[in-house]
Amino acid sequence: MVPIAIDVALVTGANPQPFVLATVIGASTSFLTPVGHQANVLVFGPAGYKFTDYTRVGALLNIVLLIATLVFLPLIWSLFS
Repeated sequence: MVPIAIDVALVTGANPQPFVLATVIGASTSFLTPVGHQANVLVFGPAGYKFTDYTRVGALLNIVLLIATLVFLPLIWSLFS
């Protein structure tokens, strides 16, 4: 996905760095399911969690991280140089 993000940034004339960071952050913040992250898979069985436990907690966490990414990414790395 990173090469696609770089190509989109270059075609639109934008700085590729925020596009790459948004792609990497999006790929590493999949907390909605137990199979979305390797740490979730490790504790799923031994802790006795249900599939819906991940959805309940992960939805809020994903929304918080989405808002933080949308706010801080353009502030730290400018979209257009």
